[in-house]
Amino acid sequence: MKKYDIKGSATIYQWLAQFEIFGIQGLENCRRKTFYDYSFKIKVIKWRQNIMPHIQ
Repeated sequence: MKKYDIKGSATIYQWLAQFEIFGIQGLENCRRKTFYDYSFKIKVIKWRQNIMPHIQ
């Protein structure tokens, strides 16, 4: 984040989510709103709890 002057972790999480759903094409600049289904959101929440258990 420091190297590329990214202000918050939300950007990184957004990139991860887009990559998981769309692959490398998901990382291209795009202004469209992405729909995430319920099961995907739950997976991301559980992943984040396991990676960063002290932040909730």
